[in-house]
Amino acid sequence: MFLRNAWYVAAEGREVGRTLLHRRLLDEPVLLYRGEDGAPVALADRCCHRHAPLSKGLLEGDRVRCGYHGFLYEPSGVCVEIPDRDRIPPGARVRSYPVCEREDWIWIWMGDPARADASLVPTYYTNRPGRWKSVPGYLPVASSYLLLVDNLLDLSHVSFVHANTIGSRDDKNPELVWDRGDRWVRGTRTVRGMAPSPRQMQDGADFPIDQTKIMTYTAPADVFIDIWTREASVPAGQAMRHDTTQLILDFLTPETATTAHYFWSNVRNYKLDDDAYSTYVDRLMVRAFEEDRAMLEAQQANSDPRLPMIDVVGDSGSLQARRLLDRLIAEEQRLASAAA
Repeated sequence: MFLRNAWYVAAEGREVGRTLLHRRLLDEPVLLYRGEDGAPVALADRCCHRHAPLSKGLLEGDRVRCGYHGFLYEPSGVCVEIPDRDRIPPGARVRSYPVCEREDWIWIWMGDPARADASLVPTYYTNRPGRWKSVPGYLPVASSYLLLVDNLLDLSHVSFVHANTIGSRDDKNPELVWDRGDRWVRGTRTVRGMAPSPRQMQDGADFPIDQTKIMTYTAPADVFIDIWTREASVPAGQAMRHDTTQLILDFLTPETATTAHYFWSNVRNYKLDDDAYSTYVDRLMVRAFEEDRAMLEAQQANSDPRLPMIDVVGDSGSLQARRLLDRLIAEEQRLASAAA
């Protein structure tokens, strides 16, 4: 069950062009492409005639022709031509979804189109002062998007799962404080005097560091982690040898109940013009997220809803996020039932 009246990331902007792209979102087949003016278009990837995927068809200007029997659709989803037929049946159309492009991603609204407000599409770094370098990526994951949310809000796993990439063996026993709003949950996690991770050592830190991670979950499926890393215990009057800020953006779009699209970006405020460093970051983050993926897919395959799970204090954020999301879904369904 998904929250439908919300913006989800459908694709990286660089994925979508003049080639028809199929993607399953919230268990619905969606077709993505760009019109001749470069604007993104999203249609139900299911011809209204015999349900053939439109992604198996052809682009003709801004229109899509079904590759099975040749029905031709406008970007609005309206069928405007049927070969060898003078009359188009009433209701010959497919669904068109509201979409917009922000930063590195194309966002889609899967619910009531009348409620789609592009001003609600989040911006995460372009509205911050200063310069930022974004290194985005994408991974399909064979687990529920909710397991990804759990993973990103309980960072006690980092010293174990990511010991060879972004984790420190000392990243334990943090100071951890949680706060909650109407559509968000935020945790502030601070560890002091810990040994640097392999990533931090690559950044030049071969001394103890303090690190604060601010994890913000925004319903239904975004987690934003603001990471401040500084040299620990610097004497008064001595220059700090390490002081960086990173933003880890995580957009977790459900594909089905047990699979997800994981869109991410590592955003930094240092080494902005160092392409070799960006390549290093890209490869390292892919390695780290592959470590997550292996564990999450094994967890999904091993899950049994008939069996209880034990909760500990580190699960507080993910439990709050799930309760918040359950409330929003229940409210949405209640309103839909009342309207019907």
